[in-house]
Amino acid sequence: MRNDILICREYPGYRIVSLKDGPDFSDSCVLAVGNFDGVHAAHRELLKQALSLKNKINAKTAGAWSFCQNPLEFLSESPPPYIYDTRKKTAELLRCGMDFVVLCDFKVFGNMSADDFIKSHLKNQLRCTGVVCGFNFTFGRGGTGKPCTLQNSFGADNTVIVPEIKINGTTVSSTAIREMIMNGDTENAALFLTRPYSLTSKVLTGKKLGRKLGFPTVNQCFKEGCVVPRFGIYSSVCTLENGEKHIGVSNIGVRPTITDGSDSHAVNCETFIDNFNQDIYGQIIKTEFYSFLRSEKKFADVEKLKEAIKNDAQNAKNYFIKKQISF
Repeated sequence: MRNDILICREYPGYRIVSLKDGPDFSDSCVLAVGNFDGVHAAHRELLKQALSLKNKINAKTAGAWSFCQNPLEFLSESPPPYIYDTRKKTAELLRCGMDFVVLCDFKVFGNMSADDFIKSHLKNQLRCTGVVCGFNFTFGRGGTGKPCTLQNSFGADNTVIVPEIKINGTTVSSTAIREMIMNGDTENAALFLTRPYSLTSKVLTGKKLGRKLGFPTVNQCFKEGCVVPRFGIYSSVCTLENGEKHIGVSNIGVRPTITDGSDSHAVNCETFIDNFNQDIYGQIIKTEFYSFLRSEKKFADVEKLKEAIKNDAQNAKNYFIKKQISF
């Protein structure tokens, strides 16, 4: 599950990331432009259209243009948590077929005028001849650049503006997905993301409290600033570094039943996999959250907690049987 090594080319204010040498920008390219947090269903339509436009206008390559930070970190006093960190976002964009990803520093580009952004950066530096954006994309100082600005500069034949995309009547957006995850609605979040929301991180060596209870767990921490699902119990799937997939039941929260002082009660994710005894400490594991089973709660005693874990594990298995999901 370790990400592929990403090759970077550094330039003033931005870098180019690819899984190979990447473009030298001596020839034309098409760019899909946006923040791409989550690389959700609407983002994927932008990427699809970029590949199509590349063929239509005979451009050499197609890439995604984004920021290495969330612009709201600079524009808002209370920026929302991110769905994907920069590395995960970049890897997903490349997996979607992009030849490269341009990652820009908002501190450098945030105050650039819309005209300078197009002329000096997109056209002169990146040799961009075609562009794809969403219907509500804004850019340049004060957000004065609009999709029509790009269309006026590149021409109607070399510009694709992707309209609003809805699923079950709700506009697909990072904001909507973020709220779903925080509310524990991981099933709808998966529809919008086109895959389950997941945590990819190293398995930590904890105090082995789960093992003492008879339920050894895979312990992982969320990165600072990322969106954390509603505290509770989830049916989940763990993918090991060797590609093995195991159905599990994950507890996200602070473990309120443990009151003997052995637990710091820091927020983390603990996943119990039935009949699993491999030593995976230190491995990078992906845990996907499929469905919310119940809220985290404090039990009267440890025996009640053990009984609940057993029931949760069975309910997680039942979920995958009912949904006819197998691995």
